[in-house]
Amino acid sequence: MRLRKTLKSSTRRWLAPLFIAGVTGLLLAACAPNDKVNNNAAAEINETPVPAGDASLLQGYISQTRVEGATVCYDMYDAPIPIPGFSNTCDFGEASATSSANGLYSLTLDGFQQTQNYQLLATGGTAKSITSTAETVGVMLAPRAAKNITPLTTMVALDSDLAAKIGQTLTFNGTNYSDSYDVDIAKSGGTYGEHLALAKAVEVYMYILGRENTAFAASSGLTLNTTTQYIAALQDLATQLDLLTSNQIFVTTNVATAVRNAVNSQFGGAPPANLLDHVEGAVTAVMNEISTGTGLKQTEESIISACSSAFAATDLVVNWLQ
Repeated sequence: MRLRKTLKSSTRRWLAPLFIAGVTGLLLAACAPNDKVNNNAAAEINETPVPAGDASLLQGYISQTRVEGATVCYDMYDAPIPIPGFSNTCDFGEASATSSANGLYSLTLDGFQQTQNYQLLATGGTAKSITSTAETVGVMLAPRAAKNITPLTTMVALDSDLAAKIGQTLTFNGTNYSDSYDVDIAKSGGTYGEHLALAKAVEVYMYILGRENTAFAASSGLTLNTTTQYIAALQDLATQLDLLTSNQIFVTTNVATAVRNAVNSQFGGAPPANLLDHVEGAVTAVMNEISTGTGLKQTEESIISACSSAFAATDLVVNWLQ
């Protein structure tokens, strides 16, 4: 079935024809509520001396839980004729590194690279899956302004308007609280439920479309075989999320509908029977297992068990993803 690519005109990013074959399945790190977690965890990045000369060090975490062994690179904005854009590959001369066991990456950027427009591209690596075991992760992005690489930064990299919506200040019982879209969602100090729930909804979408050589791919007719195709599918979700207002972006029903619409787009508006209902149900089940509106931070590690069970019990898993 032909893959439909729908890009938002105001933030259109042309995808160059370079790609990596065999993109593996994107996993869903599962989730469940945690009532009280220390909000005041210290910064976790181990400081490394800044390189000499005009070089600088860029560090951050790859998180869908911690992603170990991922290739991270500085993907510079190219301007070939006739289609400018990011190549979505680690090209010669672009800084690259491998993430550590706790998801930390370190890139050394020279003076020239520091002045350029770039995105961070993470491919591969392993992280806890829906079964709480390590499985292969696919593709995530982060814009130039970010340091961490997560499902949230991936959406912002594809639609910059989402930065303010995701990073907005929320209010609970008269108290304001907020986290940037660039929050490390797996940090030991935790993050707010709104961000975890949205990140997990994006992971459901990643997990569905990233399943290669499975019953889902065989029965649905949809396979994404290249990084270019996969990022175009992620763009569809970013576009759908940007249609939501700041008041809707963390609401389960609205986000579930956005994921549903993005999946529908991938099938050109003609998906297999009942698939969209199952997708919407799975997103809803995942998000409902995460406490929101409390102003309390939750750790990603602590939200694995119950949401994993909720996802595994959905009709999507029973009927499509086995």
